[in-house]
Order: sequence, then structure tokens, then C-alpha cells
Amino acid sequence: MHDILCFHCTHGSAVALSDDKSIASRTSDYGNAIVFSAQPIKVGQKVCVELTQSTEWMGAIRIGVTSHDPAKMPPATLPRYVSPDLTRKDGYWAKGLDESYAKTGCQVTLSVTQTGQIVYYVNKHKCGVFLSRLPATAPLWLLFDLYGNTTAIKLVHPGE
Repeated sequence: MHDILCFHCTHGSAVALSDDKSIASRTSDYGNAIVFSAQPIKVGQKVCVELTQSTEWMGAIRIGVTSHDPAKMPPATLPRYVSPDLTRKDGYWAKGLDESYAKTGCQVTLSVTQTGQIVYYVNKHKCGVFLSRLPATAPLWLLFDLYGNTTAIKLVHPGE
């Protein structure tokens, strides 16, 4: 379970990772800020991301999953944005977090169910289904687009 608590070395050109790969930061104003989990998420596993930096821009972090192994994606081929650039392709599912949650210090916890849904919590409050109709039997890597007002995120243990 600890392996998920870092980001994959495949990421957008405007992303800087901390040495331990637990923090991803957007290094330019907009775009090219896609990051993936280092390992696929397991059904029932809770993964928590804390928004560590936000601005007053429009829009908020995009969160989703992919059935494509990031290790097989050349970073130079990653598009500028998750949505719609990746979400219109097979094997990618993502949407934006409501801007009211996208504030510094906010923690978003995600879990994939056996029925192929991502259930999410914001600051330990269950908010419901974030995404559905996912192939829960396939390996799924988390993906994040540090979009809009979200400029940095940190993977933390749920409950911290």
C-alpha cells in the first residue's frame, strides 16, 4: 500500500516532483501538469491527496484514473490537459473537483469500489461517487491534472 503514496516519474513537462515523489507542483502558469500514481490503485484502497497550494485562477484539479501504464507513455507525448485531451480516448476517466473544495489544506480521499466506482471524501466527509463505470478488474493508475487554482498536491496517508 505504501507504493501508491508517490507519483510516477512519467509526468507533464510543467511538473516538478519532490525528492521522495510525494509532492507534485506545477512550475508554469497553466497546462502540461499531468501526474500519475506510481502504482495502480487496488479495489478498496484509500488514497488521500492534500492540496498544498492554490491560487485564485478559474477551475480546479482534475482527478481520475487510467488503465494505461504510465511507464509506457513517453512524457513528450502527454497532452496539455487531462480533459478533454485524454478523457476522449479509451482507458481514461477524469473530471474536475468542485472549486469550493479546491483550497489549500483540503484533503481528498479516493477509493475504487468492486462495482467500478470512485467514491470520494473531502476532509473526511463522504461526498459520494466521483466517477463510475470503471473497469474495476483492470489495473487503474490515479491521474491528476494540476489545473486552474490547484498548483501543488501531496499524497498523504488517509487520516493524517
